[in-house]
Amino acid sequence: MGYCGTDGQAITTQATRDGGIDGVIQQDALGLQNIYIQVKRYAKSNSVGSRTIQSFSGALQERSAGNSNSGVFITTSSYTQDALISAKRLHIKAIDGEQLAKLIIKYKIGIKTINQFPIYEINKDDF
Repeated sequence: MGYCGTDGQAITTQATRDGGIDGVIQQDALGLQNIYIQVKRYAKSNSVGSRTIQSFSGALQERSAGNSNSGVFITTSSYTQDALISAKRLHIKAIDGEQLAKLIIKYKIGIKTINQFPIYEINKDDF
């Protein structure tokens, strides 16, 4: 998506005891601003609530120590209305399963094209 960091890297935190942060990407080539990521792989029927967003906000504050860093919360499911309100108030970008699928396709992340089909139209100028 264009995030490159100082060496083009992204950091994935350990699977458990990660302090509420699942990954870190650097927004610019100089590494001046980090984007902290939290990801929840939930079933479609299990929405992310406001407490989970607030917990992530606390982890952001602890990790960023006053720097102007950003937070992105990604879920494969959806958010409750209260969670979306909390995310907006706390300046956290909330991406749900539908938005995630669109981003995956748009930026071709973890996917590949296996077939393309041409669509033909009659050129009326030739007849």
